[in-house]
Amino acid sequence: MKNFVEKMKQIELEISNEHGPFELFALFRPDTTLRLWDVLVSAKWMGRSDLDSMRIVAKPMNKVFAAQEIIQFSGIVIIPADDEGLRKFQAEVQIEHGLREFRNVTFFDVPILHAYVITSHNTSPANAFA
Repeated sequence: MKNFVEKMKQIELEISNEHGPFELFALFRPDTTLRLWDVLVSAKWMGRSDLDSMRIVAKPMNKVFAAQEIIQFSGIVIIPADDEGLRKFQAEVQIEHGLREFRNVTFFDVPILHAYVITSHNTSPANAFA
């Protein structure tokens, strides 16, 4: 599992260096039947559910992970940078280019079995709670 997370940390760093900072870059394994990993991302430079933004994240993943590894992901979820739920999450979890691990929690009103948060911070210059 360690190698899996290290690969994702490197992907987050590479993308943020090329395109700009993330508001959120995390891996969530929700408590669902499939129990696959969701890649949650948010950045001011991303569009809402924009296919190009998803490709920016997927392309390095497809290069780094073998086919038998890539099937452990269910998809890429883009969260709008101005999402209220994101701001609440960022108030609880703040990290940039690091790693925080969670088990058996609820985030964004979804039960999560396992989560790795690589980046979670508000890049807005103004106070998010003002």
